[in-house]
Amino acid sequence: MELSFQNKVALVTGATSGIGESTAWLYAEAGAQVFLLGRNEKKGRSIALAMQEKGLRAAYFHLDVTDEAEVKAVVENIYKKTGKIDILVHSAGFGVRTVFTELSYAEWQRQIEINLHGSFLIAQAAAKNMKEKRYGKIVFISSGSIITGTGGGAPYVAAKAGQLGLMRAMAHELATYNINVNVIGPRNIETPMFSGVYSEEGKRQLIEKIPLKRIAGPEEIAGLALYLTHDISSYITGQFILVDGGRTYSS
Repeated sequence: MELSFQNKVALVTGATSGIGESTAWLYAEAGAQVFLLGRNEKKGRSIALAMQEKGLRAAYFHLDVTDEAEVKAVVENIYKKTGKIDILVHSAGFGVRTVFTELSYAEWQRQIEINLHGSFLIAQAAAKNMKEKRYGKIVFISSGSIITGTGGGAPYVAAKAGQLGLMRAMAHELATYNINVNVIGPRNIETPMFSGVYSEEGKRQLIEKIPLKRIAGPEEIAGLALYLTHDISSYITGQFILVDGGRTYSS
């Protein structure tokens, strides 16, 4: 069964690459009016134009999720244009590997600000408008590393784990307004961030640890995001869903 998002308005952060880009494409192809949000203006406008040339409904807005004023202004602008915000998929994120004992406080703050504070700002802005319509779907793209940890990734793991706590509090509080909030935890996904960490040899070694014996494509995470934001899954809220090819819990 194909999932239709006709008459839905979807916001996707981090929409200029990786999981965010794939998610934006799937929403547009499923009939949604999609707003691509991200910092790479050239790439964002290019993707939106490519969608428009295919007859899809899409637009790009520059967005730094750590800029409170910009987040509020962009979300309010979209709300005024469309009259509603049905869906938010927050895929924006950032991480670099640093040995814990050599990690500077400035780098710690930077990753916490982008990955956790940014989640709060964009989710709060969207949820305020969703409450007015008593309808909404929010998905955070987190990481499977919040279960396993990862060497050199302390601030990233801490921030992504913080998303999980934020989601559960939001899911509890917003349920009365018919707003669902969930978290996806990807692991082993072929994205620019992933490729920046693993060499080709590293990927081959990693694949041996994965029961499905492959690295997933970003569209596989995007597909789950669409499922969780469709009315077919309206009884799912407050959940963390790990997507890792079976790696984490394999013996």
